[in-house]
Amino acid sequence: MAFAVERDGKPKYFNSLAKDEQDLISNTKLTIYVCEGTLSEIEVWFETINIAGVPLVKQELRNAAYHGSFVTLAKEEFSNTSNSKMNMWQTYVKGDPKSQAILETALDCVSDGKIDDYMAQHRNDTDIKQLKNHFDTVIDWTDSIFDYTVSEMCGQEWGRLYYTYHKNAYSKAQIAERVYALLEDSQVQNKRCVIEYVLGG
Repeated sequence: MAFAVERDGKPKYFNSLAKDEQDLISNTKLTIYVCEGTLSEIEVWFETINIAGVPLVKQELRNAAYHGSFVTLAKEEFSNTSNSKMNMWQTYVKGDPKSQAILETALDCVSDGKIDDYMAQHRNDTDIKQLKNHFDTVIDWTDSIFDYTVSEMCGQEWGRLYYTYHKNAYSKAQIAERVYALLEDSQVQNKRCVIEYVLGG
């Protein structure tokens, strides 16, 4: 599998590098250790190994601990910034997709917050249909109710809100009117609570 490296702000593949750059890569010696352990031990190893690097977020550690076909497919879908759904996802999900924020949210939705259990159960799955379909359902439900992209929309607990309120009927126009009125109300101290307050009637 080929992957690009960034040089001078531009992605380059190995065969497009200059000969001296190719030689530098080809002649670099790597020290590789193969380690075996429990999932909890592996997670601790990654935390220890990465102390001097960019801090890994929880989902990156989970991906390492539960590595396998499921994680590979899930990352291809939810960490791919070229995915046609990325703009919509980022309207509702806070965080960098490259740091697995979208994937973590999708997993949180489908597992009802039990991400580790879900990843352990599905580690060797060869498709992610359940994960994709459930997250699409949650996001489509959200998008069917709210027609604006105020900052308060981003980072809500959409999985929990879906489970709690998806059987209720809503008028998109009435929801919009109530949300905007509450966001502009100086008496409302916590604007982020407006979304669930409105859903709760």
